[in-house]
Amino acid sequence: MPQSSSKVKSPIVIAGIPISGSRNPVVTQISSFELGTPLEKVVDFIKIMEEATGFSCKVNPRGLSNSPLATSYVFSTREVIESFINCGVPATVEEMNEIAYEIDGLLFPDDKDMLKALRLTMEIGTPILFREGDEAVPIGNSFSARSIAFHPRDTPNFVDNSLIHLVGITAIEISQKLSENDVSSLFRFENGVWSAVYSLPVPEMSMVKWSWDLQGASLIELSR
Repeated sequence: MPQSSSKVKSPIVIAGIPISGSRNPVVTQISSFELGTPLEKVVDFIKIMEEATGFSCKVNPRGLSNSPLATSYVFSTREVIESFINCGVPATVEEMNEIAYEIDGLLFPDDKDMLKALRLTMEIGTPILFREGDEAVPIGNSFSARSIAFHPRDTPNFVDNSLIHLVGITAIEISQKLSENDVSSLFRFENGVWSAVYSLPVPEMSMVKWSWDLQGASLIELSR
């Protein structure tokens, strides 16, 4: 994935809602972000990676600004993985990613499937429709995005099988209609589901929507 000196490309979630105990689809895109400071959790990731590999490597990962937390975390920890490999860890990128998935599950147990979708997107360089246990489906990159707010995620107000199905179908529909103008109506619909499940305010602006983030949701603005 080509990078410029001032901006870097990294994956972002644009559809999918976390429902504990379910494995619903996640839809990703790729956007450009300014470099920034890595999240504090990246330090924990490095410590666990050292324990898992038995290597202690000098790493100075960068973070991102104006991106969701998950996007910055995945970008930073990918740099950590590359540094460990360059440091001499006898493992392939695929093997290091498997370790990273395990660490993600320790640090963010409710968000590990979403993080796996972002890691796969970064690895193959193509946005995807992803559900854990299924083959990732490559999709087109129709939108760039920037994060404008963050809201912590609490216990869902209500969950049943019909809601889980609705969340999954909505993400699939979004992935199939990204290049169409009427996808904005699906974005508004998913915002409504976020509001019903997690009591988040419904954005009034067009092309502004909630995005699954680490232990919360980020409000993102999309543009073509």
